[in-house]
Parts: sequence; C-alpha cells; structure tokens
Amino acid sequence: MPYYFSMAYRIVEITKPAECHVTNAQLVVEMEDGSVQIPVEDIEIILCIGVKIRFSTMGLGELNKAGIVIVAFGKKHEPETLIEPYFPNQRHSALLKLQINLSDDFKKQLWNKIIRQKIDNSSRNLAVLGLDGVKEIEEYVKLVQDGDKDNIEAQAAGTYFQFYHKGLNRRNDDPINSALNYAYAILRSYIIKALISTGFHCALGINHHNEYNNFNLADDLIEPWRAMADQLAFSIAGAEFNLSMKQRRELTGILHRPCKIDGKIMRISTGIELMVDSCRKAVEQNQAELIKLPKLIDFKEGLPCES
Repeated sequence: MPYYFSMAYRIVEITKPAECHVTNAQLVVEMEDGSVQIPVEDIEIILCIGVKIRFSTMGLGELNKAGIVIVAFGKKHEPETLIEPYFPNQRHSALLKLQINLSDDFKKQLWNKIIRQKIDNSSRNLAVLGLDGVKEIEEYVKLVQDGDKDNIEAQAAGTYFQFYHKGLNRRNDDPINSALNYAYAILRSYIIKALISTGFHCALGINHHNEYNNFNLADDLIEPWRAMADQLAFSIAGAEFNLSMKQRRELTGILHRPCKIDGKIMRISTGIELMVDSCRKAVEQNQAELIKLPKLIDFKEGLPCES
C-alpha cells in the first residue's frame, strides 16, 4: 500500500502566558520559564489555550505568509477565535465565479457523495471500535438520494451516536462531547486553511448556506472526516468535562492519524489537502465524481501518531 506525506508536521499548542514573534523564519515563544523556537516551515497549525498569549503583528504576517491557521480556545476548550491566512490566490476570482454559478444538480451529486462517505465511515468506525450497529448504519447509505432531500444524514447520525455512546446528547456538557468538539475544531480549522490556500470562497457551501457562517464549505467537507475524530475521542474521553493537557495533545494529533484516500494511506492533514484539491478540479470541470473522499481505517493499523 503506497503512503503519502506532506511537509509541515508540527502542531504547536501554547498553554502558558507568552509573547510570540517570528525571527529568522523561527516562531519564538517567550514564556516566564524560558523560550522555545520552532521553524515556521514545520508548523501546520497553532493552538492557543489560555490567557495572555500575544502575537506581534509582524509575526502574524509571517505566519500568514506560511499559511498557518491560529485557533484560540475558550474556558471550555472550545474554539472561539480563528485567525486564518489571507492568500492572494490567482485562482480566487475565477473559482469564486464558478462557485456562484454551480448548478443545483452538481451540488446534489457532490453532497450525495459526501454524505454516503460520511455514513460509510461511521459504520466503519463502529466496526473498528467493536460496537453494535454496523449493519444498521450501512443501510442508510443506500437511502441517500437527490441531494439527501430526506435528510438521511441526520437520521443516520442520530442512530450512529446511540450505538457509539448510548444516551449521548450532542448539545449537553459531557466528557465525550468535549473531546469530540475539540477534535472536530482541529479538523475544521485545517480544512479552512486548505480551502483558502486553494482559492475557494469558504462562505459559499454545497449544502450548508447559513448567511452568518463564513465557513459553510468547510462545514460541508468536514462530514466524511468526523468519524475519524470519533475514533480518537472514544479512547481519550474521561470522566471530566474539562480536557487535561494530555487529552488535548492526543486529540490534536488527529491530523497525524492515518486515513485512506485515492487508494493510498496518508496522514489526515495530507488527505484533507488532497480532498480539497480534488474538489477544485470537480468544480472547475463540473464533474462531481472527481472529488476524492477519505475512508476510515483502524488507526492502530496505519501510520503511527506523531506529536
């Protein structure tokens, strides 16, 4: 089985009061007990968890040029602020016109593919975790049609979560929800980064179309990746709602876990980049079948988790 890797690999988590700037292509994080330097070219994403974490404006500019997303988390370890890179992408204007003029038929075809893969991955995850419900969730894949006009995705998700964690209410304060939300936030942030760097306008979604959401397209494309976050969160969630530093670090490693896409095993971060680029080709050529979506695999059988 071929493997595929991207270059940047470090996920930087800052949890103490710090002054951050960039000097000689190095991110310098200065804290009371010392400083750390990290090559900017090695960084995939920066997570800020805590108070009094400051970035210089010049430093933000250099991180932007490198395409690095910065996510600030609140007291409940849920994302509150996203600093996204601005890319003067030469494809942006042309791709924006194509996005605006996408036909309803194309959107329906693309959404069908996304939802079928999401449901398939949910079923695969139950199998990997040794839980009941594999066949029940598989059946939902056959029911998705015509842009999922019957909202099979929501029905499948409701059934799936009852097998995944009996009695789970995704709106409640719950340790498993805390872990899921954290992992989803990491995936969403990276998808946003990939979309912007490719030239997409994130507010223009395929199925999501909330006028107050700047990232509708990211919320469309995250769907087939959610079960991978579920696989990781299942083994990490404890009894406390507030995540420990160890739990957060393990969940942050979701980007370095393996997936299978286009017949290759690769890190999830690389798979996201491949998916987004294939989505661009699908939009440019008006062929929904060109999009490449991930298949969930057992993390224990794939690439090792890197920190």
